[in-house]
Amino acid sequence: HSYFPSVPPIILKTSVLLFSRTTSVSLSIFFEVIGLTFLLSTDISFSLWFFALVGIIETGLFNRIGLSIGPMQIYSDPGPQTVANQGLGAMVMLVGTSFWFARQHLRDVLRKAFRGTKEIDDSKEVLSYRISVFGLILGTLFIGGWLKAAGMNLVSIFVLLFFAFVIFIGLTKIVVQAGLAYGRAPVIPPVATVYSIGGSALGPAGLVNLGLAFSWVADTRTILLTSAANGLKLTDSVNVKGRRLFIPIIIAIITALLSSTVMVIFLSYRYGGINLGGWQPRGFPQSTFQWVMDFVRHPPSIGKAQFVWMGIGASLMFLLTLARNTFLWWPIHPVGLALGLAGPFAWVWFSVFIAWALKSMILKYGGILGYKMARPFFLGLILGSFTTAGVWLIIDFFTGMQGNFFTLG
Repeated sequence: HSYFPSVPPIILKTSVLLFSRTTSVSLSIFFEVIGLTFLLSTDISFSLWFFALVGIIETGLFNRIGLSIGPMQIYSDPGPQTVANQGLGAMVMLVGTSFWFARQHLRDVLRKAFRGTKEIDDSKEVLSYRISVFGLILGTLFIGGWLKAAGMNLVSIFVLLFFAFVIFIGLTKIVVQAGLAYGRAPVIPPVATVYSIGGSALGPAGLVNLGLAFSWVADTRTILLTSAANGLKLTDSVNVKGRRLFIPIIIAIITALLSSTVMVIFLSYRYGGINLGGWQPRGFPQSTFQWVMDFVRHPPSIGKAQFVWMGIGASLMFLLTLARNTFLWWPIHPVGLALGLAGPFAWVWFSVFIAWALKSMILKYGGILGYKMARPFFLGLILGSFTTAGVWLIIDFFTGMQGNFFTLG
């Protein structure tokens, strides 16, 4: 259609306005999302689209009755703070219960790290427990020292790192164990930090540093921890020791960091960063520092209402986890509450629903044999989506076509 306007475009995205036209419900088809979701267990895929729909309905009801605890925050879209903070509370409870269930293992890790207990074997881990624990301590102190030197106080540093670690650990656990392709924090750590201690306690320097922290704690769909954990998870199926992957992982990190940094700087100076378009070179920095300026001009007080909604989300997550571990027939997986209430699942929920419905019918009428027969088709949806985007980017490069973009789910 871009090359020949007489060819009509194929529209795969639409939306419906509900609740007196105050809320938009996305009905979009992402073939790669359908393919990836088909590989998930049906209870997880059901939980994702179910809670995404719950979040949309909640948003519509709150918009209709005028219930608000503050403006919608960056990276919490499309849900208001009421909905987003429920997801954050669920994430905190998810990580808390995970640490509780793993308390014996964590106790063994600390014993091995500090006492060198020989009965505890860590030979199959990517790093020894001692290096891991002391690396965590030294790394955290380095981050804290950097933030302190940049102008943040100790309280704000502690709160920011607390929410950052909760998000990183929670997303990694969900993505790796549930088999998802990605996930995003319902509330990013800088926003949670502001409402936890108040804008006045941070001061302009603290708020600017929170804005700079967006570069590593904001868009969490592609955090390093999930990629590394997925890579290490593969070692279990191919019987490769995790420590053999440590050096390749470090090489990959350094290579990606250096090459991407050089390329971004080169393109920005060659063509002008603001001319590159899109979210990363233009929308992201502008939105970030607009957020900083708004909070510097109008520093919010401690968000008591935000904590109330976090408490509601944490309580629901606790009940869902309890039901999941108590009743074998319980159909709702808890991960949906932590991820489904905000983007991106608020936009791709319809594709998740399609995949869930198709897989449920195939398993019901075709059994495991039907699932195995259908799986190559859905793998083809994933391959076809990414291949098509790559092929058209190559064609556009050689023909000089501009303006085409590919937003994969």
